[in-house]
Amino acid sequence: MKYCTQCGKEMNDDTLYCTGCGHKLPGVSEPQNAFFGQAAAVFSDVPENGSSTGSPLQDSAAYIPSPSIPSYEAASLPYRGVFPEAEPEEEKKTAKPVHPHKHASTFKNTGLGLILCFVLLCAAVFIGVITPRFFDDVNIMNMIKQCGLFALIAIAAVLTSRAGGIDLSIVPCISLSGIIIARTMLTGGSVMSGVLLSASAALLLGLINGFATVMFKKSALIVTFASGMAVSGINLALTQGQLFGAAFSGRTVYFADTSVIGIIALLGAAFVLAFVFHLLTKTGRPFSEREEKTAPVSYMFAYLASAEIAAAVGFVLLVRTRSAVSSLDIGAFAFVIFVYALLTSSRLFDNRVMPMLVALTAGIIWGIVSSVFTLWGVYSYYQPIVYSSLALICLLVSFISRYERRKT
Repeated sequence: MKYCTQCGKEMNDDTLYCTGCGHKLPGVSEPQNAFFGQAAAVFSDVPENGSSTGSPLQDSAAYIPSPSIPSYEAASLPYRGVFPEAEPEEEKKTAKPVHPHKHASTFKNTGLGLILCFVLLCAAVFIGVITPRFFDDVNIMNMIKQCGLFALIAIAAVLTSRAGGIDLSIVPCISLSGIIIARTMLTGGSVMSGVLLSASAALLLGLINGFATVMFKKSALIVTFASGMAVSGINLALTQGQLFGAAFSGRTVYFADTSVIGIIALLGAAFVLAFVFHLLTKTGRPFSEREEKTAPVSYMFAYLASAEIAAAVGFVLLVRTRSAVSSLDIGAFAFVIFVYALLTSSRLFDNRVMPMLVALTAGIIWGIVSSVFTLWGVYSYYQPIVYSSLALICLLVSFISRYERRKT
């Protein structure tokens, strides 16, 4: 390496002229070609007296451009081909070819889920109207209770879906709550102590799901499925395949089973809790505005609230059925997927109010369908097939409604 004697810029050994000031570098012979021959003839006319700076290109008083040689402004441009180091870096990069007819597959929220929800609600009501004994007092009371329980499960599913993702451990948590309360009562404990133990177990499950999903950035589907399987195993271990019965006081039975006051009050409290939670925390923000690298703590509390709601549903089911089972029907799993499909196939993740309303609508649809199956006498082992098929259809509609193919 050597340096220019005029400006001091570092140059390669085989460089003839300085790329910074144009000064001829000593110790390098000129190449024998036509261009440098003409350049030498022009440079030979420059006087070598004191008025010259020693650089033909910078001495404007002595240098007279020839008609066959470009002017100083043209000669000051980067000399391509001879001085590779003087060529700008952006000029070396080749632009990628543009394909005007290239298509890109993207996903876009089209709101088709709202149409699907409205169609299913109308279909459920129509089937109920044409079903005999649908408007009997006993059936109406049972249907309101069923709709209330399913709406509670839907609210729990909405809470987690707005945070880290869908929670599949809701259903095993419902069974665990009933089993803990029943076993506590059988061992001589009170109902309140059993409720506190079940709430503590639900709190632990919510913490596990929240930390793994929100704090450690794990997939909510995988985490909650694994934790749900673990809870199902715990349920089997606690029951040993047996059915536990439980007896409650008349007041408890009245508010949780005989009357609809208890289930409506519980549903109203859960609805207000979830609604206010979405208004005051970051879980209600649109998904398109969530750019933070770390999820807020409120996302984890959504899993805690979801587990506690599931524990409350387990207590109500225990009072209604007077028995605790190790696992619920597969239709409960299908209902959670059904709620998630309705949310993802619409614009509801970008709204603070509508998800809770859709949760209530989903509970009404599922409660009516369950009541109709009971009146029709559909066998219990056929019902999960219908429920699962309905959930899969909603998932397919969810994918189609969010699919977009556009030109780039």
